[in-house]
Amino acid sequence: MKGTAVNARYGLQMLLLVEDQTRSELALPELERTLGCNLVYLNGMEALSRQQATAPVALLEVTRDNHSALAKHLQGEFQVLPYDHLILFQRQPGPIDLEPFWQCRLALYVPVFSGFDGLYCALDQFFSQQREISTLRHQLQEASDIAMLSMSASSQLGEIIRFLEKSYECNDYDQLGELLNQTLERLGVAGCGLIEASDGGVVYFGLEDRQDAWQRLMVEMRSKGRFVDLENRTITNFDNISVMARNMPEVGSEPYGRMKDMLFTLVEGAEARVKTLALERAVSLSEKSKSTFLRVMSHELRTPMNAILGFSSRLETKPIGSAFNQREQSAIGMIKDNANRLMEMIEDLEDLSGVSVDSQSAKSKVLVSDVLASVIRVAREQADAKGIEFTAEFSEPGLQAELDPKRLAQVAKKLCFNALKYTKQGYIRLSVDTRYASEQGEMVVLTVEDSGQGMSPEKLNSLFRSVSQLYDDYVHHHQGTGLGIAVVKEFVAEMEGELEVRSVEGEGTCFKVVLPRYTSKAPDDGIALF
Repeated sequence: MKGTAVNARYGLQMLLLVEDQTRSELALPELERTLGCNLVYLNGMEALSRQQATAPVALLEVTRDNHSALAKHLQGEFQVLPYDHLILFQRQPGPIDLEPFWQCRLALYVPVFSGFDGLYCALDQFFSQQREISTLRHQLQEASDIAMLSMSASSQLGEIIRFLEKSYECNDYDQLGELLNQTLERLGVAGCGLIEASDGGVVYFGLEDRQDAWQRLMVEMRSKGRFVDLENRTITNFDNISVMARNMPEVGSEPYGRMKDMLFTLVEGAEARVKTLALERAVSLSEKSKSTFLRVMSHELRTPMNAILGFSSRLETKPIGSAFNQREQSAIGMIKDNANRLMEMIEDLEDLSGVSVDSQSAKSKVLVSDVLASVIRVAREQADAKGIEFTAEFSEPGLQAELDPKRLAQVAKKLCFNALKYTKQGYIRLSVDTRYASEQGEMVVLTVEDSGQGMSPEKLNSLFRSVSQLYDDYVHHHQGTGLGIAVVKEFVAEMEGELEVRSVEGEGTCFKVVLPRYTSKAPDDGIALF
């Protein structure tokens, strides 16, 4: 048998160099089955030199005639070491010098002067030991691999934990990106990324000379899923951050799976920090706005109060029963104007404190005309005093709806008073009608239209600001940015409605409040009276 076939069960080979008579007497097939090995037969000592791979075992027959030549040959130089272990057996008695063979990896010497049974037993024991050693080595290698993987995973997890701890020392997105990049390098990959800032900007971190190309690539891949694999690169996407890790292990391999898990945990932690940074900035801006609001509010309240106190003190010294002169009549008008201004600011503050996006409207079935009657009466009186035409129209005389009556009255009052404030002449029209929307059902539409000064597109955009910005709105209220309209928008949102506005500078403004008429298909028949 020639070649180097490997037994599938044990994977052991045994080179065999014996005398022709011995070869014919050995039970070689039975020996292969018993030992679980493959025999590779050698034709002479020179065949050892031609081996192209190292066999685990070489079984050689030694005699008085060949032992010197055999030892000399084995001590020669080989391009490839032919065996790991040498086993010698001797059939004919006679002196044999084993010392040179010990230097040639001799593992076993078996004299077989009276049959091959001793050789078979010795080979069986040797191969059993080799199989046990091989199994033990395999188990030790597996344990070593597991230990190394565990140590590696533990080290990588430690880097992620350190990142999470240090991320809360970062005060801006640039610092966070730099820390994230350093952590990626310690994990064994090169990286870069994008952070979407709370103000809408984008912060890039990574090599600056490749910023344009990599930034475009990550922007394109943001909609492709949580993980995007590109050759040896993996992009991890979250809501506010995208990270591209380069020099990744082979896709589909076990190291790749572990690194992908690490990336997910790392970028998820970075995403959480990005969100907290945005919240911290929002809180900081809110606190700054509140501080500014309190300072300005103190000044705004003090100004009309000083005018009221000053003019009233002057009038207090006037003798009882004496007539008012023109200057004193003007002082009375100033007291009234400043008192109205003070009242307006107090009402704005009261409404501002009542704005809550989480509040639930106290809806009930009402007659809309009853809810708005008081608002219409007061608005008409003030319009008449200014010489402005005021009209109120209802498409249905007894229009009913399930609404929050308090909020509806506040909305109508603020829209009417806003129209009165900015209309010098012409008209103000309040109307209530209904319309049908395919998704929302029947809607109530409250419209307040005037022929006042109108608004520019820039000013129109400044009307609808969020609740968190209402303090800033108040600061600029008396420059005409419209705190009242911002509060109206929030009240309408609480009632699950929408506020529409159309305005032309120099021609007038039209506000439309669109509210759901009913909260259910079968509303309660009871009507709340006002």
